[in-house]
Amino acid sequence: MLNNRFLRLHGSDKHDNDKGFTLVELLVVVIILALLASISIMIFMGQRVKANNARLLADVSAAGAVANQAKPLGGSLVVTPTTVSTDMNIGSAKTSAGTFSNPVPLDSQGNYCIELTNADGQSANYTSLKGARLGTCANPVDPDPAASSSPSGSASPSPSASVSPSPSAAPHIPSIVTIAGTGTAGSTNGVGTTSMVSFPQGVAVASNGTIYFTDENGAGGSQVRKLTTDGTLSTVVGTTAVTGWHAAGAICQNTGVAAGVAYDFACVLNLADAVLYRPRGITIGIDGALYISLAGTGGAASAAADQTCNAGSCIIRRIDLTAGTISGYVGRGARARVTSTSPFVVASQVAKTSSNATISKAQGVGFAPNGDFYFTSSDDGCLFRRDHTDTMVSQVWCEPFGANGTGQVNMGYLDFDTAGNVYVATDRGILKVAAGTNTATKWTNSNFLIPSCSTYCVSGMAVSSNGSKLWFTMYSGTTAEIMEMTINQSDFAASTATPLFSNGKGFADGDYSTAKIAASSSDLAYDPTTGDLIVTDMSNQRIRRIDL
Repeated sequence: MLNNRFLRLHGSDKHDNDKGFTLVELLVVVIILALLASISIMIFMGQRVKANNARLLADVSAAGAVANQAKPLGGSLVVTPTTVSTDMNIGSAKTSAGTFSNPVPLDSQGNYCIELTNADGQSANYTSLKGARLGTCANPVDPDPAASSSPSGSASPSPSASVSPSPSAAPHIPSIVTIAGTGTAGSTNGVGTTSMVSFPQGVAVASNGTIYFTDENGAGGSQVRKLTTDGTLSTVVGTTAVTGWHAAGAICQNTGVAAGVAYDFACVLNLADAVLYRPRGITIGIDGALYISLAGTGGAASAAADQTCNAGSCIIRRIDLTAGTISGYVGRGARARVTSTSPFVVASQVAKTSSNATISKAQGVGFAPNGDFYFTSSDDGCLFRRDHTDTMVSQVWCEPFGANGTGQVNMGYLDFDTAGNVYVATDRGILKVAAGTNTATKWTNSNFLIPSCSTYCVSGMAVSSNGSKLWFTMYSGTTAEIMEMTINQSDFAASTATPLFSNGKGFADGDYSTAKIAASSSDLAYDPTTGDLIVTDMSNQRIRRIDL
């Protein structure tokens, strides 16, 4: 009878006293060796992936460098670098002797994406705006420096390369590019620059990169549009109708009653039944809904008493994207404006309920981190707050008449930093209101102040995710600029600002040395997914991306 405990390698009787290994001990040794082998294989494969990534990035950078030397506008581009290995592919076409055999499509601004795939199915891409990255053109991945280096810590370009570019061989060049619109006003949906926009106004970017903006369509008929990350433009709500707040025959979904002629704050409409009258600002709430301001018109401009606005004017509405409905959020469709006194208070706007508040041409809108809702009333030159706890509306700050010029100061778009401080664009500078207070500080750098403005010299506004940077649009009769401010939190008035680009007023995509913008009444939004800025270039009838 065998006993594993005493099983020996030599089984003769005369060797009974010899010591050997038990079967269990042998198994343990085998398992340890197998584990060590597995770890070695994993390390080897990891180093192989790193080397392949470095090679991919080097090759695609070389292709991009060649492409950048002579790219046409529109049509296609044939890239023929000699530095790409024969096992690479561009798009779906196999390279031969280092030559890209199929043309690379370009858009009207000459932007393109070159894609390489090696024999293992790993991909890298080079875009004219972002440079070299891992992944495909459709799904790029910013390279991990540790993962894109060779085992020795240096890049390993293909052996056939006449030069040995690393990923940094294609330097990042800040630029601006059109992502929607043709330059001609219209409401055509589509992809990229095949779509049309018409006098775009406010803009907001969701956490997934989806862009929402308001579109006035020139004559007053207006829409909210949606631009997805793949460049597809669609309409969320609105028509080209120019008056009213609902379509004929609309039914209030919450009551089953036909919507009346006069604006009804409590009425909930299906999106298909809604009419928007001159939308301006737009923001995304923590509930995922869209909130838009409708400036509209109507009422006496200088009356001290409340004046009734045209139906669908002087209000803020909430768009529930999940339910497909739109309802009132602030305002009863009336405006209040006082005569020229300095300083002044809009008495009818103090401690009003949301459904009874008056708004004189609503403009900027946004939510503070604590859930309070802020909006500007451009005709009053005032900032207001809707408290998230009791929905009461109160005045936060009004700019006095005659400040830095003559006449009333207009309020534009607004944004927040992570601490809840509110920043407001005005036609005389940038206003900062400390979080949760009615205390304001103003930045009015005289080098950039345009005292002759009759409308929004400073209009659009965006703050970086960490609250250290602020960007704003500024324009006059001959100049339009995107300004970048480094925020001095301890002394906001001492903050410094410089132009991202300043090449006159007009239209030109490209890097900062040649880019132009019209910027009139344009808004800005910070894209948290890319770190870029989105601008509604109203006068140019385009939505544009500013690569910082």
